[in-house]
Amino acid sequence: MLWTEVTFGVEIECISPIGRQQLANALMSAGIDAQDAGYTHRTTSYWKLVTDGSIQASRECPNGIEVVSPILKGTDGLEQLRKVMNALVASGCKVNASCGLHVHCGAGGASVQQLKNVAMMFLRHERSFDAILPRSRRANNCRWAASPLHILGLQSATEISERVAERIQAARTTREIGSIMNSGDSRYNKINFQSLATHGTVEFRQHSATIDADKSANWVRLLTGFFATAMSVRVVNNRSFATFADLLRKTDRSGAAYLTERARVFAEAQQRIAA
Repeated sequence: MLWTEVTFGVEIECISPIGRQQLANALMSAGIDAQDAGYTHRTTSYWKLVTDGSIQASRECPNGIEVVSPILKGTDGLEQLRKVMNALVASGCKVNASCGLHVHCGAGGASVQQLKNVAMMFLRHERSFDAILPRSRRANNCRWAASPLHILGLQSATEISERVAERIQAARTTREIGSIMNSGDSRYNKINFQSLATHGTVEFRQHSATIDADKSANWVRLLTGFFATAMSVRVVNNRSFATFADLLRKTDRSGAAYLTERARVFAEAQQRIAA
């Protein structure tokens, strides 16, 4: 399976100096089919602008807005995402610590074994995902994106314990996988399996808030490559898995270089703090 075969959706939380209808008009002027949808969880064929009570606005940007994509796919989907991000920047939108960037990967046709593969691969590479994100989104530092490793009581992903692997492989339903990986029925996890029941997707909530086109597009490329890899193998275990370098190669050369550079910059910053 190729990354271009994975459908995805993006939820962009931001604060805006203008209201939802004005921002929708700005997106339409940029060539994006967008509408002010008020409050709804319904999937639409257009980009919808909705309310989100968790976003804390500011005096400069008094409107907390969530911009939700339709179902996207491949390079055309990434181009739409870039266009929306650039339009948000041009409209004066910003992000703060109360915002986030959530990506849904389509899993409507996935088997239980494929979703077990997703769970096992994420556990194996959670610390590598951490490395390309700021400290506030690592380990178990974010209340809106809990760590599955922390939930399962694992200190390291170097070797997923046989106990945890057996629990995941013994799961018979997607609900069981979600109960193992997520904290109860909470959706506030780095990887959220609860959205399978409501949207037919696996949601990735770990990324920090951004309206940067390059940052968001490269993150989506990484996740769709990760998801496609998990869908393509028969069984993921401690002896059979893709390395994180393999996953980086699922992006294009510039994307791999971008993500590798982010990891380097964050590592150097962490060393300066520790010094």
